[in-house]
Amino acid sequence: MDKPLSLNRQAINLETTLRNRGDLSGAVLLSKIIVKAEHEEAYSKQVFKWITKGSTLQLRDICKPFGDYWHGVEFQNIVDSIDAAHLAIRS
Repeated sequence: MDKPLSLNRQAINLETTLRNRGDLSGAVLLSKIIVKAEHEEAYSKQVFKWITKGSTLQLRDICKPFGDYWHGVEFQNIVDSIDAAHLAIRS
């Protein structure tokens, strides 16, 4: 399976999980991440690595262009909700 297809499939699964949980903020941030990944090859590699087998710390790193995890509870909650959904679909 090639990288873009796998990334797209994983992103769709993750977005569906977020929306099913009623987490619109998480789905919006995930969409921003995917759009950036579509336009920047190095960022795309980071996202692909995280989405296929990554960690919480990798997620926090790829979210940095959209906010600071350590300086806002709302942003922390959004990132954490993506992380929880990611863990749920990987289980």
